[in-house]
Amino acid sequence: MHEERIKDFVTLTTVSCVDPQYTKWAGHSIIMNLNPDLEGDLNPCCFADLAAARSITAREFLREDIGSLDGDEYLRLLSLYRIRSNEWLKQSFDMFGSGVTFDDDRIVHPGSVLDDRTEYDSYENWQKLMADKKFYGMFNSTKAKKRYQEANKKKPSKATSSGIGKGKGGPMPGTGGGGGTGKPKTKPPLAGV
Repeated sequence: MHEERIKDFVTLTTVSCVDPQYTKWAGHSIIMNLNPDLEGDLNPCCFADLAAARSITAREFLREDIGSLDGDEYLRLLSLYRIRSNEWLKQSFDMFGSGVTFDDDRIVHPGSVLDDRTEYDSYENWQKLMADKKFYGMFNSTKAKKRYQEANKKKPSKATSSGIGKGKGGPMPGTGGGGGTGKPKTKPPLAGV
């Protein structure tokens, strides 16, 4: 398994002396308590996947009362989840390439659906950087187009004697280059080819 993927797992064991050889990033293994009625049916060492949310489909079932965690072990598990979540968020912000880095203050908390949607003019500077970011394959953004039109209404026109405005500088920000599907005309070269 790839090293980055291993960081999504943490070892759970029934005894504290088991070396978490695959999930060293998480420190000591999480100690779990198995239901004594099921001990012969279950493996005393398993892994918790921090990256995959679980859902039960029509062809699956959830077996309850398999085991439990003591409060201190549960706290360690939640802390490991939070550490990995922060790493994923930091990587996601970096990949987006807006120049904004992730920290705990960079989360937008949901408001009531009865309140008005927060508009661009009310955003903090880092939120505006995120909103203004254009990226490869971006489709036309009606929100960005509206912001651009509103900003131009507020500015005085810089018309020349021919009546053609100067200083517009190309397509509107966030609109994917002024039309089309948002897809590039040519494909970028593959890395390492």
